[in-house]
Amino acid sequence: MKISISISITVFFLCVAYAVPFFVLGQTYGGVVEYGSSAPKDSDFDGLTDQGEVQIFKTDPTNQDTDNDGYGDGEEIMLGSDPLDYQDPAHFLTTRIDEGVLMEKTIAWPWYIARATGLEAYLLLFLITVLGVGLYTQFIFRVIRSENALVFHKYLSVLVFAVIVTHITALLFDEFIHFRIYETLVPFLSHYQNFSVSLGIIALYLFIIIIATSLFIRNIYPRFWRKLHYLVYPLFVLSLVHGVLIGTDTAMTITQVMYWVTGGIGGGLILYRCAYPYMQKKYSCSITNIFMETKDIVVVELAREDEKEFPVFTPGHYAALQYHDVSGKTTRKHHFSFASSPEHRKVVRFGIKVMGNFTQGLAHMNVGDKIVLQGPYGDFIFKEKKMPRTVFIAGGIGITPFMSALRYALDRGLSNDLTLMYSNRSREVTPFMEEINTIAHHNPRFKQFFSVTDDPDAPEEFLKGRIDDAMLRTCVNNIFQDTYFLVCGSPAFMNATIHALRRCGVSQYYIRKEYFTAY
Repeated sequence: MKISISISITVFFLCVAYAVPFFVLGQTYGGVVEYGSSAPKDSDFDGLTDQGEVQIFKTDPTNQDTDNDGYGDGEEIMLGSDPLDYQDPAHFLTTRIDEGVLMEKTIAWPWYIARATGLEAYLLLFLITVLGVGLYTQFIFRVIRSENALVFHKYLSVLVFAVIVTHITALLFDEFIHFRIYETLVPFLSHYQNFSVSLGIIALYLFIIIIATSLFIRNIYPRFWRKLHYLVYPLFVLSLVHGVLIGTDTAMTITQVMYWVTGGIGGGLILYRCAYPYMQKKYSCSITNIFMETKDIVVVELAREDEKEFPVFTPGHYAALQYHDVSGKTTRKHHFSFASSPEHRKVVRFGIKVMGNFTQGLAHMNVGDKIVLQGPYGDFIFKEKKMPRTVFIAGGIGITPFMSALRYALDRGLSNDLTLMYSNRSREVTPFMEEINTIAHHNPRFKQFFSVTDDPDAPEEFLKGRIDDAMLRTCVNNIFQDTYFLVCGSPAFMNATIHALRRCGVSQYYIRKEYFTAY
């Protein structure tokens, strides 16, 4: 199923979830409605079903304001007023009757919209929080693929912002409370429930900060972005308290249950997210072998100091590595894909591109030096039973998870039809080329294609140029049906390759894209 369809379905059910209290389930506020074989119906659009008006509230199902006091029957029920009593002074309804002049009898659309969008924004924010924690701790991968979860997370954030804007706009048009624009944008200036409104405004600005930094500085200052992203947790708490304190529908049992359930789950997940790094087992390792595969690719082999095997992993999984730098400080965790076969877990191998302080320090380490490993992580994995025909498409150091898969297939003698398309700038910077050729020599079900983008003097067996539609068709013999394509490399490389695959008619279902989510 395409991610856009998944998003649409989820949004539809969320809309139903927040609309239900205003319609069918709202009828149980004073009893149980017997619908029999008839469908729920609201002839006068007052938010109460005809059946509920007749059986419970004794109001007129053809008149949205039975007592003609200027407020709809559903509106009065939600506020706790009597829809049959013109003089009912309950709560604050009568405070809006100015000198005996009743408000014009009409449906209070802004009020309904403000209520609905407020609940929807909270529910969507709850879902965003679940997805965010799920991506970091990876429990969400049991339900949805990492790349789909990330896209879902992104678009839900945009949707929440649109819903919040609608919520604020509806409040400005509401004729009951009469919010001024500065009261909806500046904390502690509201004439109505100042504290509760202010919590919502603060939550709004936290959300804007999170969205803005994700859009504009995530790739420029990733470490700073990660720290700011923790604001999503106080954002969720503020939104929850804001909804509970100010929400008109908090009086309804179903809304109270919704807040208790989502608040409990959200709070539990936040605590789990904070504790997760300390729950992960660390393996103290020593370097057994280290060498430069090319001028900018270092290969590191590790063994556990207790001489036990590493935990079970699958081709495509990655691990977090740390070590003590020259000043004695522990480095921040960095993530790298396993490049060795899961069949041999006494020693694991990583191929790492030297391009920053961490990798430069790693490249200068020696046999016997200590490294701490955590993992495995990820869902970008080669599933031998599900993927009988698989094409690995790698760019540069993106070859490492596929080296794990190729070695594994050879060790297990798998019958899977495997193809590797491997792109680099030149022959000299192509790592593991000899080993790949050796694997192909011993595995008749595997064929390899090397391409170079900036090496016109490369031997004839090298394809020239970037991986595009024509190259794909040549390498797979135009057999795209029921073939899985696993793509790993730089973000630009992966996006360009996926666009080419889509142009060749490959369904998104058969395309896998690498993401490191445990940051």
